[in-house]
Amino acid sequence: MDLPDVGGHLEDHPLVAGVAYAARREVPRSHYNHADAVLYVPGTDPDDSPEHLVMCLSLPFVLPSVGPLPPPAYVLVSCLMRPRSRGSVKLASDNPRAPALIDPNYLSEPADIDLLVEGVSLAREIGARAAFADWRAREVYPGPEAKTAGDIRKFIRGATDSFHHPVGTCRIGAVVDEALRVKGVAGLRVIDASVFPGIPQAMTNAAAIAVAEKASDLVLAG
Repeated sequence: MDLPDVGGHLEDHPLVAGVAYAARREVPRSHYNHADAVLYVPGTDPDDSPEHLVMCLSLPFVLPSVGPLPPPAYVLVSCLMRPRSRGSVKLASDNPRAPALIDPNYLSEPADIDLLVEGVSLAREIGARAAFADWRAREVYPGPEAKTAGDIRKFIRGATDSFHHPVGTCRIGAVVDEALRVKGVAGLRVIDASVFPGIPQAMTNAAAIAVAEKASDLVLAG
């Protein structure tokens, strides 16, 4: 059965790792997966879901492409919660053992970069506040030399990574029906985040668990 939507419409939350600071002293170990503080940034319209998430991580989390960040350090990570870019997952060959061709296609839509510039600027604004004064030794990345939107764009292109929230490649309505059955294929269901018709403006684990719980009821009901 040829379903052209299989593997298309790949969405993920891109994050920028990260707006990083050298700390004045040892940063305490987190009790919450390294992020004791998160901010879903409200928009101007209270009915809209948030565009931005900023997380304060109590460890030196930056990409190798950004540069070294020896501890003690902490990082403010900006995440885009409503990305416009779409990627794909495709077969490399008819060999089932061959790795799939995964193209997340991050930052292919200019609006995503513009929004991440907003998110990184907000993270830097938070990081420069007096509340961090006792902890902040200096901003390491993007650093004081990054002063313009162009500087921040360059930083974003080297610092953007996956939040590991891929969804959408077997969307309900396009690939599976409302009971998660693959269209045109008997006895086959898809039960994971790939069935999401769109990416949640939140962490995806709770929604994925909800899909699995509902799917178990569907399977047991026949």
